[in-house]
Amino acid sequence: KKLEVACWCLEAGKKVFAVDGSPPKGSDKPAKGGLAVAGSRLVFCTKSELRVYAVGESSASLAGSARLREDPASAASAAEGGRGLGTVATGHASGMIRVWRLEEAALGACTVLHWHASRVGAVCASAGGSYVLSGGNEAVLVAWHVAAGDREDRTFLPRLGGPIVNIAEAANPADGTPLAVVVTADSAVHAVALTQGLARVWSRRGLCVEPPPPPVASSRKTWTSKEAKK
Repeated sequence: KKLEVACWCLEAGKKVFAVDGSPPKGSDKPAKGGLAVAGSRLVFCTKSELRVYAVGESSASLAGSARLREDPASAASAAEGGRGLGTVATGHASGMIRVWRLEEAALGACTVLHWHASRVGAVCASAGGSYVLSGGNEAVLVAWHVAAGDREDRTFLPRLGGPIVNIAEAANPADGTPLAVVVTADSAVHAVALTQGLARVWSRRGLCVEPPPPPVASSRKTWTSKEAKK
């Protein structure tokens, strides 16, 4: 089967143009969150390669790439920053996190962060590029203050009850302050305030998909083999 990265028009329900007709190996199984938009850039991350495309109205071009084969990526995130910049974060099997700065038409310098002892379960690059959130098997949410330029400048929220499997940024509907929405493997969702340190403001456990309805009893008579002979 042929693989490609493409832009689609949702209103028309059709493909507008192909972004990449020869995507990297493993494109059919990208890293978690491995397809993201940061302004006019499209970020695509597989376990072995990161690619950034500059996307126009009718075409796209490769702006930068990085090989990740020595330390496969398990999660990825991208966000737009100010003045045409942005941030790309990738979490890896070794527990490391790599943060790239998106330049106007290129993939910029990379910073390596390390606290997790095992595979990174989820990463989230914040809008504006001031911090990166990460989590994994330790059940600890980590906020990396990357804008300060200090790799050790980080804040922790421990004891979330289970391995972190997803993180997303949101806004508090009451006052517009930033929140992190954290999903853990024990079927729980946590809302975490990001304004002053990390503070859990809401949690909901026991999330699950409703079971299917019971089968409708048939009114038709069913016969066993003995009854059929009679």
